[in-house]
Amino acid sequence: MIGLNFNLRELLTKFEKDIQAEIDAHNDIFKSIDGNRQKMVKALGNSEEATMLQHRLDDMNQRWND
Repeated sequence: MIGLNFNLRELLTKFEKDIQAEIDAHNDIFKSIDGNRQKMVKALGNSEEATMLQHRLDDMNQRWND
C-alpha cells in the first residue's frame, strides 16, 4: 500500500509539472496575441468581424486571467 501511495504521488507530481509546462508554453502565445490585439482589430476597421474579434479576444483574456 505504501508503494502504491508513493507511485500515485510521483504520478501526480509529474502530471502537475506537465500541466505547468503546457500553461507556460501557451502563456507566450497568449501574450503575443494580447500584445497585438489592437493592431488586429484596427486592421479590420469598423466591421462586424472587428467587433467579433474584439469580443473573442476579451473573452480569451478573461478566461486566461481567471
